[in-house]
Formats: sequence, structure tokens, C-alpha cells
Amino acid sequence: MFRKQAGWMFIAAALLSLPAAGADTFYVDAGTCPDEGDGSEGHPFCRIQRAIDLATDGDTILVLPGTYRENLDFLGKDITVRSADGPEATVIDAGFNSSAVIFHTGEGRDAVLEGFTLTNGTGFSNNSLDVGGAISINSASPTIRGNIITNNEAAFGGGIDTERGNPLIENNIITGNIAFDQHLLLHISGDGGAISIFNSSAVLIGNRIYANTAHHNGGGIWSDEAPNDPFTLMFRNNLIYRNEALGRDGFGGLTGGIHIEGNPEVTISGCTITRNIAPYTVDGVMLSGEGRLVAAIENSIIYGNSANPGQGREVYLRRGTLDVRYCDVEGAQTGVTNNNGTLNWGAGNLDADPGFADPEADDYHLDDCSPLVDAGDPAFTPLSGETDVDGDDRVIFAAIDIGADEVATACGGDCAGSERISATRCRQKNGVNKLVVKLAGGVPGDTFVVRLSGGERQSGTVRDTGKGKAKFRGAPSGAGDATATWGCGATDTKGYDCP
Repeated sequence: MFRKQAGWMFIAAALLSLPAAGADTFYVDAGTCPDEGDGSEGHPFCRIQRAIDLATDGDTILVLPGTYRENLDFLGKDITVRSADGPEATVIDAGFNSSAVIFHTGEGRDAVLEGFTLTNGTGFSNNSLDVGGAISINSASPTIRGNIITNNEAAFGGGIDTERGNPLIENNIITGNIAFDQHLLLHISGDGGAISIFNSSAVLIGNRIYANTAHHNGGGIWSDEAPNDPFTLMFRNNLIYRNEALGRDGFGGLTGGIHIEGNPEVTISGCTITRNIAPYTVDGVMLSGEGRLVAAIENSIIYGNSANPGQGREVYLRRGTLDVRYCDVEGAQTGVTNNNGTLNWGAGNLDADPGFADPEADDYHLDDCSPLVDAGDPAFTPLSGETDVDGDDRVIFAAIDIGADEVATACGGDCAGSERISATRCRQKNGVNKLVVKLAGGVPGDTFVVRLSGGERQSGTVRDTGKGKAKFRGAPSGAGDATATWGCGATDTKGYDCP
């Protein structure tokens, strides 16, 4: 079902980022109200919107702890609005009056909202439909980073709604939001309990999306688009669990996890999608194309979702192409319902209990002995700075782990207590540096990985002598550090210097 398109408005991790050279920093402190101040550190504003009104591209607005009862508009400015002490201490309360924050005037990725709790939003009114309970984005592509988005509601996108943009939604906690059926008799709303994506691209990285509710479709995420418009959706290292699509009067009730319609290009990589619920049909991932949808799911867990038996409860594919590789899918290929699509069931797929640490307590970390450890694509190369959902290195040992969590300790590994880097040696031959990092004092059979300052890595196994060796051909010239991590959890760092 397509949402009626309207010409309307709109729609943090890196708390150490600095303002651009020559840019100003404004300070805001709710504790100074009603004294507005001048925005300096000594005399801060008491309202965030006042600072936004005066800021220009490249400026930073630093918000001190407190509760700010405001509805913010970025006004087309590529500025950073960041809390000083993180989301637990700094709240934007929308007061049940529209969205907490709107982006509607062409803001780009340098428009950053970082480090807040956003709550009590009811969405921006768009032609009798309220969209984006906490954040409404239209014709804009901001960065939404490191926030807690909770207890908001709207007809589309209980947490976030985006239309005609390409936002980066990164490292947020999105929970307890509701997409409600605003027109009960028409059944044209209630999609995207956490996030609604309409006629828009989007990049979602490292988010925890859980316990959100849609009265119609897409308890976690819902996406739809005009059939002839090309969009791309990237979901990477997200944990998506216990979301629910309720359905109403026999309408909706499709897909508790990720519900996608139209013809976008979709990539789901390194995600865990589990224990999502829908009463009528598939409840993990639905890909319902119009003939040109192209999707890939890799290194991901889609397991333990629940819908009516026989409805293809993990993945549903309609009129599109889907590649699945190095994934853990309950039921394996039979866990995918294929309705006139092209399913390419690739290498490395499993049907195995993921071995979650404590799913009843919503702990979806992998146990050290999970069959999914090192079971991902052996050729996978992390993006620069890429981490798992906890911020740990995305690849620690031989290969990426399947799912959003990367295990840092080996199954049953014990440390000798004397693990160390015994030597680093770098020599140049024919203009090429060869760095050797020697390890000693380990337990025979234990695994290890050695990383250089520049991100290069090599893994191996401790020999019977307790020693190991990592070789780096083409190591960069200059000084750096080599850090060894053993499977048992021991670490050591030693410097090196290449010609």
C-alpha cells in the first residue's frame, strides 16, 4: 500500500567530534531559564531552538544536561546539535505536540543530532496524517546518531519518518514507539513502529530497534516507494528484536521486523533479527517487490521470529531477486517463502540455534561457543572504522561472526597468564616492508589476532611451543603499534618502526 504523497516538510558514538575550523560553538543550559543569555559558555542560551536560529553552517550547539521541552526545526542548516553528557542526561520532550525534531529544508549529512533522549512526540501533521513521532525528515539527509528514541507515536514512523531523503541513522536505541492507525475505517496508516521510510533512501548502522509496535505493518521498520523511483536501503550491524505488527480488523499484521515494498536496492549485512511477531504472515523480513527489487542478506541472523505456522515466518520474497549468503535462517531455505521471485541460496548458510547468551533476558550476544562464531563470509572486509552493535571490532578472529555481535573470546579458552608480544621486526626488501610480530607465552591451540595501528590484521593459532607469529607484507613506513588479542581474552601491545 502506498502512502499518499504530499508536498510538505521534512521529515550520538562520536561525542568527541569538533566543530569545523572557524565555526562557532553555542552553549545551551535549561537550568538558566528564563535568562536567555548570549550563547557563550559563561552565559548560555536556555533554549536549543534559540541557538539554532542564530547558528550558521558548520556551527556546533553544545547542550548541557537537563530536560528541554521544545519542538526543534533545523531550518535547513548543516549544524551539529549535540549533548554534552549523553542521552541519559539530556532530554528533548516534545510535549505531545508534533515531532521533537524536524528536518525539512534540504539539510545534509552535516546536519547532526547527537546524544539526546527524544520522547513524547506525536508526529508532524502532513495532510491529516501525523508522521515521525520523534523525528520527521523530508527532502533532507541528516545524521541521527547516538540517541534514545522512546515513547513516541505517529501514523507513520512512531520513532522516525523519512521521505525523499537519505538520512544516516546510526548507533541509536529506538524502543517503545507506536505507529497507530489514525484513520480506523480506512486502514491507511499505522506502518513502521520504529521507522517509516517512504520514497526515500536510508542508511541504518549499529542501531538497537526493539519493542516497537505497528497497528498495521512493519513493527520495526516499514518502507514503501513509488514503483519507478530508484532508492537504496542499507541495514548494517543492527539488532532488531521483539517488535510487533498487530493488524486490525483483518488488515495489516504483516512483518514484525523489516517490511519493504516497491523496487529498492536492499542490503542487510551483519544484522540480528529475532523474536519479532506478526499474526498473519512472515515476521522476520518481507521483501515485496514490483518486479525490480534487488536484495542481498549476508552475515545475518534471521531466527526465532513468529507468525502463523506455514506462512514463511522468517523471510518472504515477492517479485524480486534475493541473494542469501553466510546467514543463519531458521528452516534454512524452507524458511524463505518465494512468491514469484528469484532466490539465490548461496554459500555458507546455516540453520542452527544461534546460541544467544540469554534471550529470555533480551541478551542477544553470542555465546563464546556459538556455531556462528567465525562462520561469516571469510572474504568479508570491514568498512573503515566499522564495528559490531556494541562498538567492538567487526572482525576479531578468523572471519566475521554471523549476526550483529562479534565474540571477543574463544570457546573454552584459558589464558596462561604470560601471553605477550615477544618481538616486532620490520625489514625492507625490494622496496617492500615486511613486518613480523612474534608472540610467546600462550596456550597451545589458542587463537590470536594481531592488529596494526592502520587497521591491518592477521590471525593464527598458538603452536605447541606456546608461540605464534603474524606476518604483514607491505606494512606502511613509520612507527606504529601492534596489538595482539588472544582468544582467551589476553591482550598486549608493542611498538614497531618500518623503514
